[in-house]
Amino acid sequence: AFRGKIAQARAMFRQLLTLADERGDARFASNIYTQLCELELRAGNVQAAASLIVEWDEHAIQDDLTPSRARCRALLAAIAGDPGEAVRAADFATQAAQPNTVRWDMLEAARARGIAALFQGDPERAVAALRPVWEHTRLAGVDEPGAFPVLPDLVEALADLEQIGEAAEVTGQLEDLARRQGHPWGLVTARRCRAVIALAAGHAAEAATELADAARAYGELGLRFDEARSLLLLGRAARRARQRGAARAALGAHARDTVFAFAGPGFAEKGLGAAIDALAAAGTRHLWLVVAGEDPDSGRFAARARQAGIADRVRFLGATEDLRAVYAAADCLLLPARSEAFPDGVLEALAMGLPAIVGRGCGAAEILRDGQDGWLCDPVDTLGLARLLDEADRAMRDPRTREAARACAQRYGIGETAKKLAGIYLGLLGR
Repeated sequence: AFRGKIAQARAMFRQLLTLADERGDARFASNIYTQLCELELRAGNVQAAASLIVEWDEHAIQDDLTPSRARCRALLAAIAGDPGEAVRAADFATQAAQPNTVRWDMLEAARARGIAALFQGDPERAVAALRPVWEHTRLAGVDEPGAFPVLPDLVEALADLEQIGEAAEVTGQLEDLARRQGHPWGLVTARRCRAVIALAAGHAAEAATELADAARAYGELGLRFDEARSLLLLGRAARRARQRGAARAALGAHARDTVFAFAGPGFAEKGLGAAIDALAAAGTRHLWLVVAGEDPDSGRFAARARQAGIADRVRFLGATEDLRAVYAAADCLLLPARSEAFPDGVLEALAMGLPAIVGRGCGAAEILRDGQDGWLCDPVDTLGLARLLDEADRAMRDPRTREAARACAQRYGIGETAKKLAGIYLGLLGR
């Protein structure tokens, strides 16, 4: 079904169900009803799934078949928009499954619980239900992306909680599996997940394009539920695009302009003077600089922008409680510091899809691939930095630039960092 063969899968399961009835094999029939019910739910046929459960109830014997029926009821209720019933059925399925250790039922019940929480606007509870399902599939070596199709809901919940780094990391894992297998659902879902991350990062126009493509691809696969979810997200992206446009308009910037973000405090140490001088020397006049944070020397740097004739394209925002709002309106992070340990905001900006221009003496220079997910500069070379601003401006027209920035953040996410540290320690222990 996850490879776009809904009709063939449905016909095959119906044949197997007939065979089970002829043999009087209730357990086998229960397994087939489970597969058929989930197939219809992925295809968006909620009424067909409901009819199957009624049919299943009529033919089933009691006791050991109850967990599977309960978790299918939970998934049906979650997808049909009845979160209360979804949680009740999921709890019942989990409790009934535990004595017999029916792990599949427990995982699918957790997935239903997570979908219900997401629909209720409770992403924290959704992550608590969905993350263990994904982690279990990874640890158990379940490489079939559609076996437990939990990832798009998990990424959506993580994005709602602004845990962009983890969302990008698990999306990369799915994409790797899907590419190696040529898995249609996995490939489309990876695009949908990237769009959700882009939307959370404030890049709504980019997200809208990806979501429209994902919805179209899901429709061609016959996966109407995933298509509908993508279209709902597309509506959200359209609204966010208008909001991003309004935020940039408040700065005076237009859609075609490229906005560089600089975050303080410590304007002098972080290279604000070099940034202003390079902006003035750049050959492109639609480049903007947004400066966030308080600094005692902010008046001096504002005067420097006026003297350079670019005060209309440099905005000092003052104290900014949440830099993510600044990054959401910007296109690229600019940090031409001569020496800076490792600014906290660099990974956050990369995770939100902003490539970075940093000084070669900056600690963040160690994680960037020059010309791919960012650029390394010599802060005292004004003309060289100006050329990099122009290069970054051109690169912003290519969506792969943002993808490379997110991939860089993903490489240094919690999971990947833990793996590298574990490898180092094991190496030291001689294992």
